[in-house]
Parts: sequence; C-alpha cells; structure tokens
Amino acid sequence: MRRSISRNSLEENTLEQIKNEIETSLLAIMLRESKEGEEKQWLIEHCTNEGLVKVIQQMTVLMLHILDVIGECEPINGISISKKFGTPKGTVSKITCKLVQLELIYANYLENNKKEILYCTTSLGKELFQLHRELHKQIDDNFKNFLKKYDKNELETVTNFLKNIAQTSFMK
Repeated sequence: MRRSISRNSLEENTLEQIKNEIETSLLAIMLRESKEGEEKQWLIEHCTNEGLVKVIQQMTVLMLHILDVIGECEPINGISISKKFGTPKGTVSKITCKLVQLELIYANYLENNKKEILYCTTSLGKELFQLHRELHKQIDDNFKNFLKKYDKNELETVTNFLKNIAQTSFMK
C-alpha cells in the first residue's frame, strides 16, 4: 500500500511539473510573439534599400501586416482591410494614414463616391511587401522543418491540445 501511495504521489508530481512546463512554454511563446524586434530585425538585415531600412525602423508589426493585406488585395478599401485582418476600422484608418505618410501606399478616391478610398502600394511599398513575403516564406519553411521532428500521433495530440486552448476561455 505504501508503495502505491508513493507511486501515485510521484505521478501527480510529474503531471504537475508537465502542466507547469506547458504553462511556462505558452507564456514564453506569447511574450516572444508580442515583441516586434525579431521580425523587423530580419527585414532590416535583408533589405538592400537604405531608404526602406529607415522606413522599416519607424514601423510596427501591425503596420507591416496591414501593408501585406493591401499588397495582396490591392486596390482595397479600409472596411475590407478591417474585415480581412480582424482589426477595428479606426485602427486601420490610423495605420493607413501612417503608411501614406511613409509613402508605402497611396489613396485613390472614387469619382462618384468621395467617402470610398481604395489603397494601393507604391513602388517602395511593393518592395517592402515582397521582402515581408520572403520573411514569411522562410518562417513557413522553417516551421515545416521543425514539425518533421514529430510523428503523426504526436502532431495529432498537439493539434488537439492547441484547438482546445483556442476554444477555451480561462476567464470563466
């Protein structure tokens, strides 16, 4: 009997350690993803246009991703950017104004509707859009190589775990 209590206690201790490692790892992922430095640093290191490097230094990651949506779907209006990116219209409006000021995009007003603005990338914006696409291709390729370390069962377990995390509110 004494042996089974110690074994159960040991298993509970190990399970608690695993749970703590999961929580610590998820927190580390969230903190890393919230930092802007890594993505911008890659862009700066791989950019050959000094003028564009100065522009990148002034940008946030959100600005880069809105530029990406514009480059992918141009011409596109603010409402479509908001829906596609899941960002409030006011945020999109502020960011598109900054992108216009940085000469990465320009605004086209429709003749029959002065409220409707369509955004397109400038040549500088296209250059950054392409560079940002190269970054994401490298990230995708590296992630695919990373996943090769795991077998099908391990990946199914991780997938199930991540889906459950995404669907669960821990505020309740």
